[in-house]
Amino acid sequence: MYSVNKTALVRKSVLIGLFLLMTLYHAISIFSIHGVNCSSDWLTPNLPCDWFFAILEMSVWGYILFLFILELVWAHDFKTLLKAGKSVWPVFLFVTLAGLSSLWSIEYRITLYQAAVLLMTTLLAVYTGAVLGTKRLLDMLVWFFAALCIMNFGSLLLFPQRSLMPEYFYHRAWNGIFWHRNYLGCFMALGIPVFLLKLLDWKNIGLGYKLVCPSMMVAGVFLLVKTDSATGILTAAVLAGVCLVMAAWLRWGKHLKRVHYYLLLGVFLAALALILFKLDYIFGLLGRNTSLTGRIPMWQYLFENIVMKRPVLGYGCGVVWSLQGFREGLRDILGWAYPVMIGDNGFVDITLHLGFLGMAILVGLIVLGFVRAVRHFLKVRTLASALPVVLLVFTLVANIALSLILESESFVWAMTVASQAAIGVAKNQDPDYL
Repeated sequence: MYSVNKTALVRKSVLIGLFLLMTLYHAISIFSIHGVNCSSDWLTPNLPCDWFFAILEMSVWGYILFLFILELVWAHDFKTLLKAGKSVWPVFLFVTLAGLSSLWSIEYRITLYQAAVLLMTTLLAVYTGAVLGTKRLLDMLVWFFAALCIMNFGSLLLFPQRSLMPEYFYHRAWNGIFWHRNYLGCFMALGIPVFLLKLLDWKNIGLGYKLVCPSMMVAGVFLLVKTDSATGILTAAVLAGVCLVMAAWLRWGKHLKRVHYYLLLGVFLAALALILFKLDYIFGLLGRNTSLTGRIPMWQYLFENIVMKRPVLGYGCGVVWSLQGFREGLRDILGWAYPVMIGDNGFVDITLHLGFLGMAILVGLIVLGFVRAVRHFLKVRTLASALPVVLLVFTLVANIALSLILESESFVWAMTVASQAAIGVAKNQDPDYL
């Protein structure tokens, strides 16, 4: 494990905390969901664009990058970063494609800006995983989500009008510090299993965690319910189930035989079939329908009329949803009451930006990530080692009805990459790891 003294750990924690907050930049309501906004004729930008929020964002990133380089020099961590980067080198294929997409982008300056943010996010994520490892990464996320819960309650107390959705829009559901309730819902859906993983290890955690985790878990559940976010509620249920299954395996897995795994697989497939058969009923319980509040018709239109015009390489990283004319035109075509801000599906949006090539690389990264994460869990056999699996499940489930892959935040990408880097460091330090 990467060793670090307490002073250095505090210094690194401050840097990483600033980094994590920055990954939520576009999801927070006081900033714009899009760093750049261009008036356009459908997919043809009318220059110049409005770069205000992008300039502000890059200024803050510049400060964090300065602190990052200072820390690398101060702690002699360049070699640590390089080793961790090598352990997750496939990630940089995706980053490289995002940068190269400026060559065929419909507005190359927006793509260069988005690719620069992606590169900085990825480097800091790799460093985060390298210096923390999975155990410290879980600890960091406990305190981060605790702070996020407190910030959202504070926002609701101090700025109630900004922290609640409009009366005509989801009946004043809570959105807290975020611009939309679904973001509060999804981040609470991830915070809940983070607290749960810590609580399930009750005998081995300190008094601080025994006080913080139960209270913040209750706060997270309360915030989640108040968002009325079906995506968040379903995601939280799935992740809680994953945590409980992995905890149960750690305790009783040694008693299981092959026949038991086959039996469990059969039960899982039967349950999945029942869920799919009763999908209308399940969505009805949450006040939704199987069109996912109009998302499926939108995705169908995007694939048939937008994606298929540039199926291989897409329109350039991060450009499409920065075009005001496209957002408003899509609203009129779909008959929505408001402009379409994002594709509400991480995989759809990546395909728009980087085509099927980008989508193929991303799927490959997810599959590889799952293999590494499961092997890590089976090797280390701790609840903290389950974190990479939980993060990947969250990435898959939450992105079905919300864009959480580098569209309006980069937190999910950052934490998934960080967890994979933590696995890589553990593997490099133990020749018999796998």
